[in-house]
Amino acid sequence: MLSERLLKVALKQSAIIVAVLLAVPTLGVLATLLLSTISTLFCEQLQGLMTLSVVTTAVVLTVQEFRHFSKP
Repeated sequence: MLSERLLKVALKQSAIIVAVLLAVPTLGVLATLLLSTISTLFCEQLQGLMTLSVVTTAVVLTVQEFRHFSKP
């Protein structure tokens, strides 16, 4: 009777250890994929923001030049 209980406890502990050992690499992979996705999205948004700032600067400079040469 006592050996059966010990066997059940040992099996439960072994199952817990196996589950933890399998979960750790899975969580690591998921964290890596999440960070990669976030960094990719951030880079794309930063690139869009840089393009927008270049276009805005070009428009402002063009308008200033046009106003400068349009003065009588």
